[in-house]
Amino acid sequence: MLKLTDPRQQIAETVWAVLSRPATAEELELLGAYLAERKARSEDALRQMVCALINSPEFRFNH
Repeated sequence: MLKLTDPRQQIAETVWAVLSRPATAEELELLGAYLAERKARSEDALRQMVCALINSPEFRFNH
């Protein structure tokens, strides 16, 4: 994900990798805002996004 520079691509790839489905419009908006607020620490923000997806109910109950 770090090699991608477009936040929407980063989100799309992360959601595919973790949840095995495309990101919804709401997720793209919410996670896009999250990454935009943390541009100075984008690597940390991506890690935190992955952790949040892994700890989501969808991941726990489907994987």
